Order: sequence, then structure tokens, then C-alpha cells
Amino acid sequence: MGLSSRTKSLLATLPADVPEIEYLAGSFPGTGNGVTTIGDLSAAILNPFSRGSVAISSPDIADKPVIDMGWLTDPADAEVAVAAFKRARQAWDPPLVSPVKVGPEVTPGSATQTDAEILAYIRANCIQIWHASATNAMGTNASAGAVVDWRAKVFGVDGLRVVDASALPFALPGHPQATIYAFAEKIAASIVAGN
Repeated sequence: MGLSSRTKSLLATLPADVPEIEYLAGSFPGTGNGVTTIGDLSAAILNPFSRGSVAISSPDIADKPVIDMGWLTDPADAEVAVAAFKRARQAWDPPLVSPVKVGPEVTPGSATQTDAEILAYIRANCIQIWHASATNAMGTNASAGAVVDWRAKVFGVDGLRVVDASALPFALPGHPQATIYAFAEKIAASIVAGN
């Protein structure tokens, strides 16, 4: 599956230094976010264009909400997922893995070849991986919707700071661990300095 002009246009809207895919080795036994392949190598779509929805099912607060994740509903995500799957599959092709002996593909198996077959497999097996973030907006003031300031101090609450991924202004493309360590070190230095 080549990428359509629409998908290329959508991907071009992302910042140049933001990856579209993250490949994960040894993280999941057979499944990954949007795509999965052999050898415990998965690929995650980092900037999906699909959108889900949350709605109420009745006026009774005890009734569960209706949640539609909307996975792969945008054709661009489907194209990117299939392309990522094929690329991950190529990682196990000789001579890339020589002299390592690679056995047959376990899941979905070598019989799955066409773009439609690959996409059907992905749709049936994808899961989410995510790190909650950007829920306590950092900004200059609460009236503009910010929850914390640049020192991670919560507006309107004395002595409380939020020093985790929720204070980031947007979800990071990839795993946030190193960024959160750097953020925590910056805030710790600010606290030590008396700010």
C-alpha cells in the first residue's frame, strides 16, 4: 500500500522532527498500537488522524458512557499502519538479520500478504499503548485554561505542584520518560532555588 496524496498531505502537517511511527522491540507478545508483526517487533502510530467519541447512553449517571475509540477510521491511519507493518516485516528479512536464524512468521503468518489482509489483521488485533499526558495545561494564567504555571505551581492552590506528564502542553511523540525526568529536575532545581 503506497501512501495516497491525502495521507502524504496530512503527514506533512506534522512538525518535521515528529516521527509518525515508533517501533517497539520486545514490548508486546504479538500486539501493538495499530500494527504488529513477527519477532516481537511492534509499531505504534504516534500521531493518529482518527478521532473517537464519548457519549452518554441515558440521563442516568449510573449508566456507562458509550465510548468509540475510532481506531483506524481515518484512511490515513490505515495506510500508515499497513506501511509500518510491512516495514517491520522487512526488518526480519535476510540479509538484515544474517547470520541470525529466523523462523517462520508466527502471527499473522506468511499467508497474510495483501494490503487488505494486513489491514484486516491489524484491525482485529491492535491495542492501545499510551501515556496519559497534557491534562493539566501549563500556561500563563488560569483564565486562559491553564492549570499550572511554568514552575508547575497549581493556580489558586498554595504549596501544590504538578510534576508529571499531565503538565506537558501536548502529548509527546514517543515515550515520555526522559522528558519527565528532565522536567522533574528543572522543577526540583526551581524549588531548591526558592521559587
